[in-house]
Amino acid sequence: MTTQNQGVSPPSGIAIVGRPFVDALLDPRTAFASPDVVANHAWLSREEKRLILWSWARDLLREARDVTAQTAACEAVLGALARFDPAAADEFEGAFATLSLDREGGRAQN
Repeated sequence: MTTQNQGVSPPSGIAIVGRPFVDALLDPRTAFASPDVVANHAWLSREEKRLILWSWARDLLREARDVTAQTAACEAVLGALARFDPAAADEFEGAFATLSLDREGGRAQN
């Protein structure tokens, strides 16, 4: 038996209401307006928040290999991730720094 949440509004900042958790992992920027929305989300567990923010950071890291990463976006995601998994945030920060140095030195990898 399933129960409907009638009369309960989802938290603000969610672009696509009712998408499964897996969809949020695959494309967090489509499901959430910002990393802070994930970090402050009332319906997600601490582990779900950590996984979504980790996925978001991974997506930004992939993009950074091809183009200059948007610094503000990276800082927002890593700052939110650090609240739930400081070690992962540090690892991603190091990876971003390495990519930045590679680009500056003309050694960008695809």
